[in-house]
Amino acid sequence: MERYYLAIDIGASSGRHILGHMEDGKMVLEEIYRFPNGMQKRDGEKVWDIEALFEAVLAGMKKCRELGKIPVSVGIDTWAVDFVLLDKDDQRIGNAVAYRDDRTKGMDEEVYRTVPEEELYASTGIQKQIFNSIYQLMAWKKKKPEQLEKAETLLMIPDYLNFLLSGVKAQEYTNATTTQLVNPETGDWNREMIQKLGYPEKIFLPIREPGTVIGRLKKEIQEQVGFDCEIVLPATHDTGSAVVAVPSNEEHVLYISSGTWSLMGTELKEADCGTEAMQHNFTNEGGYNRKYRFLKNIMGLWMIQSVQKELVPDMSFAEICELAEKEDGDDAYYKWLTRIGRRNCWQPDKRFYHADDIAVSQSFLDLYRKYKDEAMIIPTLARTEWIVNHPSEGSFKLVEGDLKTLERWTWCDALFMAPPVYAKLYMLTGEKKYIKFMNREYKATYDYLFDKEENLFYRDWRYFDKREANGKKVFWGRGNGWVLGGLVEILKELPKKDKNRKFYTELFVKLATRVAGLQHPDGFWHASLLDPASYPSPETSCTTFIVYSIAYGINEGLLNKGTYLPVLVKGWKALVSAVEPNGKLGYVQQIGADPKKVTRDMTEVYGVGAFLMAGNEIYKMVR
Repeated sequence: MERYYLAIDIGASSGRHILGHMEDGKMVLEEIYRFPNGMQKRDGEKVWDIEALFEAVLAGMKKCRELGKIPVSVGIDTWAVDFVLLDKDDQRIGNAVAYRDDRTKGMDEEVYRTVPEEELYASTGIQKQIFNSIYQLMAWKKKKPEQLEKAETLLMIPDYLNFLLSGVKAQEYTNATTTQLVNPETGDWNREMIQKLGYPEKIFLPIREPGTVIGRLKKEIQEQVGFDCEIVLPATHDTGSAVVAVPSNEEHVLYISSGTWSLMGTELKEADCGTEAMQHNFTNEGGYNRKYRFLKNIMGLWMIQSVQKELVPDMSFAEICELAEKEDGDDAYYKWLTRIGRRNCWQPDKRFYHADDIAVSQSFLDLYRKYKDEAMIIPTLARTEWIVNHPSEGSFKLVEGDLKTLERWTWCDALFMAPPVYAKLYMLTGEKKYIKFMNREYKATYDYLFDKEENLFYRDWRYFDKREANGKKVFWGRGNGWVLGGLVEILKELPKKDKNRKFYTELFVKLATRVAGLQHPDGFWHASLLDPASYPSPETSCTTFIVYSIAYGINEGLLNKGTYLPVLVKGWKALVSAVEPNGKLGYVQQIGADPKKVTRDMTEVYGVGAFLMAGNEIYKMVR
């Protein structure tokens, strides 16, 4: 007779019942039941429908009975940090409030008044997340103290579900560590810190290890599901269970666990609670056999889950993707880009710091947003992590052939190539270090290359003292076009209320205003912005970037439509006139660093790319 084991895995968007058994020396897994999950608004709070979750747990167990596959044991894991409070009669106090509820806003500062942030990390090893249980408890203490005073027991969500099944109250180790209230050295509650914070000690029960059998199903539950079985504590934090299943016995293994949250890390024998780990916001969550899951949160599927819930709640993710492809009409372009990415193993180019060699990551990150394939993002993450952690101190005096002078953004077109990558990573991961690095390096380049009298960017320091034939300073058309286009890409990433937007918005308006006034009567901008007479031919690569940027500025309300629409229309008509009957875009200045003569037969992919970007932004305007 087969011995079946039931695993119930509940995530923030769905849950599933998996039956496992051994067959010919191999583990066989079978999904027998799946159910939705999600946060609801109740009493002004974002909460979990814990009653519905428990009903789903029972429904999946009844399915075992229907299939004639009775498990000898059941184990439940869920997400971390959330909990319920029980009173002296074991009744739940209040709602099962969800981690995305905003009640914890400002609670970190309340905690730090008693336990400074550095001390907190050193004594727990858990990363700063505003939704951690330690801050949720502080919110309870500050906002609903009468409820906290009534509490006799705290149970994490899987602990509570186990209690409903068995009547046994037990707090499991891996999930307990996510509260930010466990001592990583002892593996027990940090009772000294709990006392300092004024949380009731009695609610924290002895911590049980994964693998502990806590009891059997209550009589009434047996009657409902049609059988009895043991209740075993797995690693009740879902990531803890996932890491146990990493198919390797090697000590130094990197894992990625993907769900609503995605997590990347490794296992350590001892927690790393040092300053560097804290600065990089690594966490040391408890793992099976008292190992430590040393990991970071990276962007998961929350974004697409939110879109699904808001726009198409009745559609599966596969159906959403299919619909998106149909709306596009043709996914050949994405497939082509994907083939290029795979051919290059999603790697940026060879020069580690060089802005040009990371520019391709903009496409990789956009493809990752579309397909959620971790392979598309990992090499870029690795590259940028290295750069952020080992910033160059190279000179801004660019010298061709001296790679050290190409490690900073020492030329103005670098401001299109690199910064959007850091902005995208900031938005994908939520890691502030990326935006901080971008801000620091961008402003250093701005301070060095931006002429505050002319409100234009020099290409690099070598042009500070150069003059055109008419005696004017040398400001390269496409170089300033690169900067404007890069600003658009940054502003497209940063939310409207993001504090980082102000500098880039103001610079965009200032530069766009200045450049718009330099448009030639023929509708083009020329290779040299202040001496078009010396370069009489049109120059479409700078014109396309400027048209693209002005169109974006009008669409976003950053530029006055009445003032700038005539500039835009004149520029777009000029660009269209530069397109040959066979589709070739002419008058594109060749690769270089300064204004050059241009002819109609000249073209380059960057000119064509900017033309398509401009057309797309104009299409948004008239759609």
